[in-house]
Amino acid sequence: MSGGWLMAVVATESLAVLAAILTPVADTAAPGLLLAGYALWSVGVLLYAVFITFITARLLFRPVASRDLTPPYWINMGATAITALAGSELVLLAGKSSFLSFSAPFVQGLTVAL
Repeated sequence: MSGGWLMAVVATESLAVLAAILTPVADTAAPGLLLAGYALWSVGVLLYAVFITFITARLLFRPVASRDLTPPYWINMGATAITALAGSELVLLAGKSSFLSFSAPFVQGLTVAL
């Protein structure tokens, strides 16, 4: 168990950021992009919660040697950062969709918590 498992979170959240960036320039596809961005952000948050629980349990309850702390553990912080970035990008676009304007307080609160 290492931070490398969080690459799935980074990939999912990067697609959510891409959807949020493309939304202002996509005329007819904007609602679909926003929904896809929100869905990808939600999946990324769930993956993050599952993986970080396992990684934290491994660090707390198993002996950790210095050779175990390889560069993939830095992905722990990167996954948190891109999840917060994706959430903030979606909150900025909340006015463009009734679904996102309804769920914006939840997204904003979870993004601040991250």
